[in-house]
Amino acid sequence: MSSGAQILGGVGLAAMALAAIGSFMPWAQALFVSKSGWEGDGRITFFLAIIAGAFFLVGLIGKARWPFVVGLIVTIITGAVFVIDIADVADTLSFSNVGYGLYVGLAGAALGLIAAIGGIAAKRE
Repeated sequence: MSSGAQILGGVGLAAMALAAIGSFMPWAQALFVSKSGWEGDGRITFFLAIIAGAFFLVGLIGKARWPFVVGLIVTIITGAVFVIDIADVADTLSFSNVGYGLYVGLAGAALGLIAAIGGIAAKRE
């Protein structure tokens, strides 16, 4: 197994942990009130991040490329949920009211996307 795929599997696993953490953080803020992601779609993103993280773990320890492919698909869906919720909060309130949990989760999904694509490429060897 290539060490590049192992590194990318670890990066993907860490990225999904970041996305899962973002699912619990504030997603919307107005004045002194904030709404946690767990009160809405954060449950979905947490579940998806756990699933994608499991596939990154399989990609980390296995020799096949398919776990990275499945991780890529689940990561794209996770990132889409974060983007849709950012747009919803910005449309309803404003961009200044978007909570940092959405940005943390989106950063995790973006990093997971890079790790998945890199893992797929590294497993071609």
